[in-house]
Amino acid sequence: MHPTELMEYGLAIILFFVILLASLLFRKSRRKWIYIAAGLYVLLSIGFFMYRPAYIDSQIARKAVTLNQYLERKYPEETWTFWTVPHREDSYVSRNPYIIEVTFANEPDVHYGFLVKRDSIELQSYWSERDSIGELRHWEPVQK
Repeated sequence: MHPTELMEYGLAIILFFVILLASLLFRKSRRKWIYIAAGLYVLLSIGFFMYRPAYIDSQIARKAVTLNQYLERKYPEETWTFWTVPHREDSYVSRNPYIIEVTFANEPDVHYGFLVKRDSIELQSYWSERDSIGELRHWEPVQK
């Protein structure tokens, strides 16, 4: 488990106990409603932590379609392959799952990392064994 996940779960548990401790400040007749609120908070937290990976997957799929359309317009004569971070696996939790890596067929030794935002597509990174950035065919720092 990644430390960020531990902090998120810990914060959720702390907030649950804060709600329970707040119940001690009220009369017995009102405590029932605070216990109901605490139970509802637990159910919502469980739902959030269960749904979040699926939500990230749907966002990545939507962004991959947008990036594919962008690349088809920008490089109509080329082919490419996508690679997304398998964010559900422990060995990849430190990487940004929203960075979509693209490898062009005419540049198989270079991997470009694109970040698709709401109103722009940015070339965030690249990885290559080449020495010079001038040798890269598809490097243009920020794209609209």
